[in-house]
Amino acid sequence: MFTFAPLKNNMNTKILFLAIMLTMMEYGTAQNFDPQIYNIGKKYPGYIIKLNNDTVRGFIEAKERCTAGGLGYSNQNRCEFYLNENDRKATEKYGPKELKGYMIADKFYKSIPYSGGLVKSNNFCLLLEGGRISRYVWYKTKEGFVNMNKNPNESTEDFDKRRYDSQEVCQKLDEDCFTLQGFVMAFAKKMSQIVSDYPELSEKIANKEKGYKVDAFYKIIEEYNTYFANKK
Repeated sequence: MFTFAPLKNNMNTKILFLAIMLTMMEYGTAQNFDPQIYNIGKKYPGYIIKLNNDTVRGFIEAKERCTAGGLGYSNQNRCEFYLNENDRKATEKYGPKELKGYMIADKFYKSIPYSGGLVKSNNFCLLLEGGRISRYVWYKTKEGFVNMNKNPNESTEDFDKRRYDSQEVCQKLDEDCFTLQGFVMAFAKKMSQIVSDYPELSEKIANKEKGYKVDAFYKIIEEYNTYFANKK
């Protein structure tokens, strides 16, 4: 477990999320939901970021990574916050429209307009990699999830692959979300617009130069993020 330097209240959105992204770039985001290290129902140290950017530290109850068939509560649609670890009743329960994000243990969730489909409803998505363009993951259960059992010699990672589907989603600052799948068609036009504030990179993509086509999607994001990180 690592610790965080205190975050000032009432920071503007860009500064606040820059601090979060830099933290996550340094430590990485754990996607490991192995029950030996991440127990559903256990309270973990963390913090919530309110809509006014106030940051409140406390404890957050771990939930499943996603709901089964869209029913019930999970890390993606509920944050149960406790000021004290031993409190039996949650201090407050928040939905994605009530917080900008929250940190639980080594997992940061941001409220973004993504639901895995065409509807742009906000959900908490797990941060994979922070930057000016950040990458998140959205989980959903596979058909027959409830009746799946872990085989004796099966690793937790392999079991999870059978139970869950995942979708990577990207977001530049607080703009609309986008996915690689959504950029396959007209990639040069769409991606060059996303990174238009880095003209040299945008031009390479628009001109379909070698190394700047759709198969270099993640490389382009990395180059873009590095460019702006070095401008600080």
